[in-house]
Amino acid sequence: MILKPMISVIIPVYNGAKFLPECVACVRGQKYHPIEIIIADDGSTDNTKAVASSLGEDIIYKYQENRGPSAARNTGIRIAKGKFIAFLDVDDLWSDDKLVVQAGKLMADNSLDIVLGRIKYLDLPGAKKIDIEFESDDRTLSFIHLGCALFKKTVFSRIGMFDESLRYAEDHDLFLRAREGKLKFVILEEIALIYRLHDKNMTRNRTLTGLGIFGALKRSLDRRRQANNGAVPELKRWKEYDEKK
Repeated sequence: MILKPMISVIIPVYNGAKFLPECVACVRGQKYHPIEIIIADDGSTDNTKAVASSLGEDIIYKYQENRGPSAARNTGIRIAKGKFIAFLDVDDLWSDDKLVVQAGKLMADNSLDIVLGRIKYLDLPGAKKIDIEFESDDRTLSFIHLGCALFKKTVFSRIGMFDESLRYAEDHDLFLRAREGKLKFVILEEIALIYRLHDKNMTRNRTLTGLGIFGALKRSLDRRRQANNGAVPELKRWKEYDEKK
């Protein structure tokens, strides 16, 4: 019998107790084992701790003072025992075979560092209409989102952890550093993440500037310029990682 690598699933949460049971059930419903579930509570003031405690003794719960999602994810990474790392925001869900498909890809190709899938957008009550050009009628697309990815844990020793100064765009910053570091990743055709839109989404009503996207791009340009004596080498385009290209 071949032992499969453990996957550490990190769920950062801030006042998301109402979503937590369904989120944890989604992780437990994955077809892949073994997994460990780490809830990184970023200073919640609701009953997140009580709900987490009710979900079973296998849950690893860690509370920290509120420092933002980057800090919560970093806390989870430091605790994680798995060879692979996955992130799931408390208000989102995964497809049932997300982990088994992506872990299979990582195990089949040892040169890969990160495997991503597609994102399906789902409206909950109170969701604001979003202006996105989807790839298909089922509202799916390939886009930068931590929840649709599976990482080798070594990624974070190679390119560093999440930038804790960032409350937004920490995912863009991480993937820019991954591309700068020439990490190998691929975007699969399969849906991996169910991104649920509702009235409390962190990115609701924020512009690209407010989300820090331009700041992340500027930092990437500065890093490349400094590393190349003033020249700015181009990065591979996001679509170049897509199996569907």
